[in-house]
Amino acid sequence: MTASYPELLAQGLLQDPGPAPLVIGVTGHRDPTPEAVRLVRRNTRLQLEQLMQELPHTPLLMLNGLAAGIDTEIAKEFLAVVAAQRRRTPSTTPLPRHQLVASLPKTPEAFEGDFDGYSSALQRFRNLLQQADAVLHPGNCQELSIPLLPEGHTPSSTDPTPYAQQGVFVARHCYLLFAYYDGIDTGLMGGTAQVVAVQRQQIYPLFVNVAEVAASREPAALICHATPRLKHPIPIHQLGEIRYWPLHGHPDEQITSDASIPEPLLELPRQLEAINRQVADPHLEPVVRQEGRYTRLCSALEHEAIALKTSHIRWIKVFVAFGFALVMIAELLEGKPWFGVAVLVLLASLTWLPRVQQTSKERFIEKRSLIECLAVQYLWAAVGVELDTADLFHVRNHTQLRLARLMLRAVKAQLLALYSAEGRPMAQALPQARLWLEGQVHFLSSKIQAFRLYNARCHRAAWVMGGAAAAIGFAQLLPKAPASLYLGAIALLAASASAYAYGELIGYEETANRYERSLEQFKRGVRALDLLQTGEVGTIGSDPADPWIRHRIVMEAMGREKIDELNDWIADQVQRIYRPGG
Repeated sequence: MTASYPELLAQGLLQDPGPAPLVIGVTGHRDPTPEAVRLVRRNTRLQLEQLMQELPHTPLLMLNGLAAGIDTEIAKEFLAVVAAQRRRTPSTTPLPRHQLVASLPKTPEAFEGDFDGYSSALQRFRNLLQQADAVLHPGNCQELSIPLLPEGHTPSSTDPTPYAQQGVFVARHCYLLFAYYDGIDTGLMGGTAQVVAVQRQQIYPLFVNVAEVAASREPAALICHATPRLKHPIPIHQLGEIRYWPLHGHPDEQITSDASIPEPLLELPRQLEAINRQVADPHLEPVVRQEGRYTRLCSALEHEAIALKTSHIRWIKVFVAFGFALVMIAELLEGKPWFGVAVLVLLASLTWLPRVQQTSKERFIEKRSLIECLAVQYLWAAVGVELDTADLFHVRNHTQLRLARLMLRAVKAQLLALYSAEGRPMAQALPQARLWLEGQVHFLSSKIQAFRLYNARCHRAAWVMGGAAAAIGFAQLLPKAPASLYLGAIALLAASASAYAYGELIGYEETANRYERSLEQFKRGVRALDLLQTGEVGTIGSDPADPWIRHRIVMEAMGREKIDELNDWIADQVQRIYRPGG
């Protein structure tokens, strides 16, 4: 792999993958009618041009199986649209790197057997394979491979399992699926109907494995072009119909002849474009940490996360102060005409303030979780761990984190394409991985110390002010004590409660406890790498063909620990809602 930069990036990558792509999947029939080919190619061209126009900083990554029929037709259309964009754009204007990524159900050599007797289709396949930016197949992509048969058994050339596996792979990683379907479910494993069902978050009766079930819970959108085929002279979907799913306010798909992609399907892509616009900014300042320089995507997310955290903490301070003010106002106005208004304001705040505070917090959680998951995904990709962080990122149903899940799947596809042709630079990546582990140890150690200090300060302030309020309360019992002492005691009690609430709302103590557990795990990871480096670990169970297998085990375990800690943090933070006076 040719390095774009002389130094390694923070997570062991030799080149910056760039902005996160919008992944487009393709599934369709092998025998479309000639009339259908002409119409769906024209409509697809319009939709691809719309995406490029409305998402000018976002690369499109098309996962295409390159099977005979509609796959190769759409692949050619995609390449033509990309070439046309390059021709009409001045050379001084940077363009996103759109990619055609072949995702084959078999190795290229084995897949050519599917074209026996169709020399023109085979030549078209070979040409497109040469033009593809990357080629994924069971030989270089674990997610496309199927379980090995018992010894002595040979796979059947008609076994549909590889095609079903390929369809699930496309549905898992794409956000927007372009389906070319006549509406007739043949009931065959690996057919277009199965991929459409997965994308629509349905469970097909002939599902392949747990990955298909997991794929049904990902953010997804579907553009289904009615595509009559030679096999079925009477299709259910009529030529010219386009089905869009999902649409807000529609229980089912919208059927129209309009090729313009509806706005609801572009909601998440527009959020992705907003992030990629920051990535493309030439003035973006790269983030450099102990373990190295971040990718541009992580740098952009880090800057935004810092700003959101600052804003979030500022809101918390404002809300805590507002809660204190509400208590004082209620006390001062008790028994006066405006007391009822003050009570109404207090009740309204109990409904409005938690929502505002939660929205601010969720935006910060989204960006921070993305940074942490991407760091692990980059690291795993660099050292050859085949896991997908989105599978371990368990916060699936939270609406504010849908963009994070979309981006994690997209970046995984991007990294698979990046490493499809060449091996991982293990000798260079592993020292960088160790720096990442050491950086986690340093980060967790410093945060634990700081959070313990902040929590102690909040509790100390609460106790001091609470004690002062009690003292004033006792002083009021003395003869000739001024009545104004009562308000002072109330003020100190409210301030004591606010100080305690601030510490609890931030979650200093719980976060420090959680970080301590992770810290011990990361220290163990560093120790394990030390043992590997000094040769103190035996060779029993090692694979001579893969001398790095134990290193991968360490990095997989540490990545899992990071994602587990992140899941706990998100679950804890989502439950922390500020309620003034409550």
